[in-house]
Amino acid sequence: MSKEKGEKKEVVNKKLYVTLAVVLIVLGAIVIGLFSLNDNENSRDKSKGVYREFSSDSIMPGETFTLKLDIVVNGNERYYLVEESVPEGFDILNYESDDNKIKLFKIQNPMQSKTKEYQIKAPQEKGTYYFEGQYAIDGYGDASVIKGKNKIIVE
Repeated sequence: MSKEKGEKKEVVNKKLYVTLAVVLIVLGAIVIGLFSLNDNENSRDKSKGVYREFSSDSIMPGETFTLKLDIVVNGNERYYLVEESVPEGFDILNYESDDNKIKLFKIQNPMQSKTKEYQIKAPQEKGTYYFEGQYAIDGYGDASVIKGKNKIIVE
């Protein structure tokens, strides 16, 4: 009998260890997944698309800040088109625009990722303002909304 009990105990221990190993693998995958979620505002490992960042989240009236657009491609594309709308009252200092929009169009083969920076002067009026923009990249389907930060506070 004790040999059978020992064998049963050994089988139960093996099942317990296997179950424990599976649980640890699943938990590890969940933890890794949580750390690798794509946070558009802070992620440095960006997937294909266009991402917006500001040099500051809040600024003083009349202050100048940097608007950065990261255009991320994989090299197989032939063109991209970006249209970024700057809120009314803001001035784009290093880009000519009649309608307060930044419009980018690039044809190149092979395409390369690029970062464009613009100096923007805030209005005198305090408030919360939102930037809006869309982009299209060859092979990615319809136009998409620019990812990342879109809100800036003038205080």
